[in-house]
Amino acid sequence: MMRKIIYALLLLIAFSACGTKDESGNQISAVQGNDALDMMIGAVKLNDFEKPPYAEWYNSEKAAYTIDQETMNSFSLKGYKVLLVFGSWCGDSRREVPRFMKLMEYKGFSDVEFCAVDRSKICEGKNAEELNIQRVPTFIFFKDGIEAGRIIESPALSLEKDMMAIVMKE
Repeated sequence: MMRKIIYALLLLIAFSACGTKDESGNQISAVQGNDALDMMIGAVKLNDFEKPPYAEWYNSEKAAYTIDQETMNSFSLKGYKVLLVFGSWCGDSRREVPRFMKLMEYKGFSDVEFCAVDRSKICEGKNAEELNIQRVPTFIFFKDGIEAGRIIESPALSLEKDMMAIVMKE
């Protein structure tokens, strides 16, 4: 019983410390070497998903996803930008982000900005209150600097159909 209490306290300390900054001001994970606790925080690049410990879940989910090509071919993302707010610790993000990026590659679309959050869901460098991030992942589509729509946590129909609904509603 005492071991469980100590373990719980250690986890609580680790989670409360996640997202600290190093000497240069860059966000770092407070716990290194533990896949469950090692989090991406702040602005990240696509190639960050190719690094351990993220590559394992990212690559396997991306490879397993089958694209609905008919739907993807029925709309254009020209003129759009996407802000992808996600948690590398979150099961929904680990499922949907690789799928989404496979779709972006299929479309030849690269105007995606990534913001990794800790469990408090604060997107560093962005106005968190204005973004109103309640759940992750949140895919925010912008057209001419104005939010056109969102996919929050899990798509209603599919990523492809939800994206099409956002861009076709003009």
